[in-house]
Amino acid sequence: MDAVDDDELFDCTFASQVPGAAHLCGHDLHTAIGVDIALVLARLRKQLNGRVVFVFQSAEETCEGARAMIEENSRSAAVAASCRR
Repeated sequence: MDAVDDDELFDCTFASQVPGAAHLCGHDLHTAIGVDIALVLARLRKQLNGRVVFVFQSAEETCEGARAMIEENSRSAAVAASCRR
């Protein structure tokens, strides 16, 4: 999910072993932040009004993930489309 079309820049344990596929994005960090925010909001839900929906989009670097979700008319795409302003 989080490989991009590029070569690795760093020699580390999680580096891609596939030439031309690199782990250069922040999915791990972004996912951890999103999950933590969801946990905090869940703990506060009795004090909050409204509804919060988290959508995790693949290929956000190129927007292809959102495009695929919308084209596939998935439930996530329907939620994402309904949240647009």
